[in-house]
Amino acid sequence: MHYERTDGSTRYLLFPDRLTLHVIEHNRLTDIQDVTEDEVIALLDTNEWVKR
Repeated sequence: MHYERTDGSTRYLLFPDRLTLHVIEHNRLTDIQDVTEDEVIALLDTNEWVKR
């Protein structure tokens, strides 16, 4: 399970179980960021994410 949000041509994939945020620009993975549990909660609280 993951969450996804889109901003223009950039997609963000949030994997709460892995505590990672993947950034995809123009269909290319450009960054993988480690996030804390608190950051996951804060990101999901914005209601900009869709569960996939």
